[in-house]
Amino acid sequence: MIFYNDISDNDWPKITDEIITNIITEYLNQSTIEYNRLRWFYRRLTQIGHPGGIDVTLDNIERLTPCFANVCMYLGSVQKIPPEKWKDIGTRTLALLKTDVVKTNEYFRLLLLSLFTRNEHVNHFASLIRTYAHSEALARREIVLSAKQNSANDWLRREDEIYQPSLATRGGVCLLHILNT
Repeated sequence: MIFYNDISDNDWPKITDEIITNIITEYLNQSTIEYNRLRWFYRRLTQIGHPGGIDVTLDNIERLTPCFANVCMYLGSVQKIPPEKWKDIGTRTLALLKTDVVKTNEYFRLLLLSLFTRNEHVNHFASLIRTYAHSEALARREIVLSAKQNSANDWLRREDEIYQPSLATRGGVCLLHILNT
């Protein structure tokens, strides 16, 4: 296996956005899309965290539903990307949360919400808190973790005051613990 740290500075320029975009596009333009191979390719992209497939992936997300989990893992692995690009990724991810495939699949919702917990540049916390009250416990957990990532300490303190035990069920997070870390 090859990982992000295994690729030398001399080799990074050889892996271009254009090459990655062309590979994904070629798979998607086949008369019968080979999703097994496409999933394999996204797993390799996830290993190296190269951002070259972000735009083509988000532009074609409806066609990538059979490998949606791999796509989400890939998006979470991306490195070496400017902060303003992350803001756009966050906006597009929020739109994905409203699609039928994500609304009907808790696993996909959690994968997408986890993107907001890993990177402060994806910050769309104001939009996430609007969904907090009607979200299931594990989605609330991801929103709380996003609050910590985005230094929304006032919101966390307020929520801790009206803390609901349902947040701590099924592997949830205690707000007080998050505030103190």
